[in-house]
Amino acid sequence: MVRTLLVIALAALAPLASGATAPAAKINCLIITGQMRWHDIKNTTPLLKKEFEATGRFTVDVLDVPNKEAWEKAKPDFSKYGVVLINYEGEMPPADTQKALEKYMADGGGLVVYHFAIATWPDWAEWNKMVGMMWHPDPKFGPGLTVKPGTSELVHFAKGEGPGSHHGHAEDVTCSVFDKDNPVTKGLPARWVHAKDEVYLGFRGPVENMVPMVSALCPKTNNGTDSNELVCWGVKYGKGRTFVNVLGHGVAETKIADTMLLMERGAEWAATGNVTIPVPADFPKLEEKK
Repeated sequence: MVRTLLVIALAALAPLASGATAPAAKINCLIITGQMRWHDIKNTTPLLKKEFEATGRFTVDVLDVPNKEAWEKAKPDFSKYGVVLINYEGEMPPADTQKALEKYMADGGGLVVYHFAIATWPDWAEWNKMVGMMWHPDPKFGPGLTVKPGTSELVHFAKGEGPGSHHGHAEDVTCSVFDKDNPVTKGLPARWVHAKDEVYLGFRGPVENMVPMVSALCPKTNNGTDSNELVCWGVKYGKGRTFVNVLGHGVAETKIADTMLLMERGAEWAATGNVTIPVPADFPKLEEKK
């Protein structure tokens, strides 16, 4: 009997001993949704869940909080999750939930902020630190950050200088990788065309512990600055990591291959610090604009 068990154990270990690696454990993801102005979260949230789970890397739960009463009942246990994705812009969670999320992040949790979630909870000081920069139309809220076109040079705005948060109309957008060695952007082309979408700019916030990842050209002809504005970035908060992606709007914009790939790779990075989800061979380059 002992010999039989030993043979079974050795057989199970053989693939690893030969150099193969065990599949990575799935990352538990919680999507918080339920409130947002001007955006179709009722359809983008199921799409995010479906596409995340299709990678084989995530399991996804959804917390729908349509009002204050729902928040009072929710009491989410963030410690169950490797990453929390915010597709929400609305009422503040209760104080105990705020403190729970702060502790989760300080202890090493992962956070993803998607598109107009950049505008939620502007009066929560620690949330502003977790996100780094937010949608604040008044430039007096705090400093800002942009990228000098054609470079990886960050340009800092002091509080009150430069534009407040706004966007132009949806159009094709030229995206550029800020740091080719970052796990989220490694393997992406240096530049590509992101199909018709809005580009947000003029973010304001603490602008601390930032990890710039992807920028997009915002021409003055479309209410922009002729600068490259950050559209994807990370933030280090305590032992935790936040990934922000402001690309996407409705279902069509969220379905765009680069939007979803950045979301998935950014979520994996936020949860683990590494990225295993591959860049597909047919990922668009600038020359392949259609």
